[in-house]
Amino acid sequence: MEVSGIEEEEARAEVDIWNYVFGYAKIAVVKCAIELGIADVIENYGSPMP
Repeated sequence: MEVSGIEEEEARAEVDIWNYVFGYAKIAVVKCAIELGIADVIENYGSPMP
């Protein structure tokens, strides 16, 4: 029983690590979109985009 508890704890730790990694990636994507002015381009396009 102790081995499965350790394995479960390691699996949860791995999930936490991946959540942190992807959390930073989401922040980087938003920062990049803001710096590129993507929202302004979409807003100022004037008509529906093809």
